[in-house]
Amino acid sequence: MRRPLTYAAMMRSVALAVGALAATGCMVGDPAPPGVAAPPAATGETSDEAPAQDNAQRALISIDDGLDAEERVFLQQINDYRVANALAPLQVSVALTHASEFHATDMATKNYFSHDSQDGTSWSDRIRRYYNYNTYLAENIAAGNAGGVDTFTQWKNSPGHDANMKGASYRVIAIARAYDANATYGWYWVTDFGGYVDEVMTTGMTDPPPPPPPSNLLTGGDFSATQVTSGVPYTSVRDVGTWYSATTNGSVAAAGGVLSVYDALVGNVSVAQLVAAGPGTYTVSANVRWISGGTGQVLYLDFLDASYARIGRASVTPGASATEHAITRTATAPAGTAFARVTIYGYTGNNDYTSTYEWDDLTLTAQ
Repeated sequence: MRRPLTYAAMMRSVALAVGALAATGCMVGDPAPPGVAAPPAATGETSDEAPAQDNAQRALISIDDGLDAEERVFLQQINDYRVANALAPLQVSVALTHASEFHATDMATKNYFSHDSQDGTSWSDRIRRYYNYNTYLAENIAAGNAGGVDTFTQWKNSPGHDANMKGASYRVIAIARAYDANATYGWYWVTDFGGYVDEVMTTGMTDPPPPPPPSNLLTGGDFSATQVTSGVPYTSVRDVGTWYSATTNGSVAAAGGVLSVYDALVGNVSVAQLVAAGPGTYTVSANVRWISGGTGQVLYLDFLDASYARIGRASVTPGASATEHAITRTATAPAGTAFARVTIYGYTGNNDYTSTYEWDDLTLTAQ
């Protein structure tokens, strides 16, 4: 049986509110069915301190007290995996852990395997009994393995569960396993994911380290030693991690840590890079300086599906300042996103002007 979560004396509160999205996944033994996506939540609390059932206790506990040995193994596995994929590691939410502990124990003792509880409570309603925030939610369940490594591998090998583990919008996790010798699969695992950082467990009863600065998903965005491969329009880019350019009566040159883009009187010019991505929130930014001519250049952030079809777009224009300045744009990648594409695009409008800009320090980060 699952031991109950206990509290220690320290107090702490960290808050973040974002939009709403829900996803689920389940797995038993070796089969790997895809995760099942649910529609975004239509309503929910929007305050920083929504009235979750257990939040009034506000007590910190350590990861050593709150998770057993194999749950800690799983936490290490998933956070190493996220860091390797340029994603922030997850912290362990105390309130969310109550939800996953309840469900793991319920499945083991009542011998069933489902996201929804036997009393008819949906998985998302069950989570919100404990962790009641208007935020992103997801859940994976698995059964049959006792160990954290084996269960992590089960989910990693299933695309739907893997997408939940690599969700860019998730900031906290709950991990619980429970055992009953009379249950069909013996061991039952639940991981719940949330986008709001509430009360979190810490190591050794100290405050958790701040999350690392967002990693740049783009390669060579500072153009200090960047090679730009010419002759590939942005809509034809298929390789990730490489800058490609295409011009019609314009030019592109990377030198001295600056990308110079000249858009001629007639035609267009593009410089683009493709990166692997998934649903979530992304921010594109750059330092840019207007050199001469018109203002006909723009920075695009496109979201593509697995067939490279565009399913979302955001853009930001650099203006006409001759002083180097930062531009930025944040956008949400929709469900089905497999790639993000960052493009500098120059166009001629009414064919009555040219434009030249210098670009530097392009970044794309997942939040």
